[in-house]
Amino acid sequence: MVAEGKASDILEGVSGFATVPGLALSRLIQTRFASSEIAGLQVDHLHGRMMSKTFAPIATWVTLATAESEQKGGQPESATLDPQNPKEEVVRLDGTAVFKGDKLTGKLDLTGTRGYLWLSDEVETGILVVVGPGQSGKISLEILNASSSTQPEMRDGNVKMKVKVKAACNLAEQFGEGKLVTPEHFTALEQLAAERIKYEITLALNEAKRLKADIFGFGESVRRSFPNEWSTLEQEWDQAFEQLDLEMDVEVRLRRFGQIAEMPHPKP
Repeated sequence: MVAEGKASDILEGVSGFATVPGLALSRLIQTRFASSEIAGLQVDHLHGRMMSKTFAPIATWVTLATAESEQKGGQPESATLDPQNPKEEVVRLDGTAVFKGDKLTGKLDLTGTRGYLWLSDEVETGILVVVGPGQSGKISLEILNASSSTQPEMRDGNVKMKVKVKAACNLAEQFGEGKLVTPEHFTALEQLAAERIKYEITLALNEAKRLKADIFGFGESVRRSFPNEWSTLEQEWDQAFEQLDLEMDVEVRLRRFGQIAEMPHPKP
């Protein structure tokens, strides 16, 4: 885990979760992993990436937040924040720290983190929020399960990654006008969800390119698939990664619906 400031401040911020701060942090991470917005590595995997010439390490980014600071910053208020005590500090998992070798180079926000998880085949559950067909209000889709795969291609010395993502979702909530429980609307929602996933993936990839950090392990995938070309490509992988094209095939299927709440209309 990575945090700005003193580690002792973070440990004090989780004191309300458990008697042992380390255990409290572990429980907090396990809980937030369910949203598929938090990424991290086991110590052995982190060490392996630090030894790699191309596979950039990551870590969970933590920060301290108060109800007062969240409201001023326009961030969604954490369930652990006490509005009756707006200055009390608690720990907030706030994205992913990105390294280049052993140097911290930047971070991904929560949306970019899930984009990373899509590309790493690590999305399990969570919520996708989309705007319904015809601007019919926000729709919450519950991710039931997901899988993804990546396959490199080499054309004229240029690298392309082909990405396939499959996700099954429930229509969990609708707030707004219109009835979406029809086959036509389900098809439109599936397309909107697929576009949202593509957006999250693109956000993560663009930020990783900006940081010149291959956090997805694309270089390792190219090395395994094209060992002869890799001996030359490895020396200039930073440049090749920045120019890498991504071809996405995203398929979303809706299975059933949950709570549908239409806007009340006054009687004439």
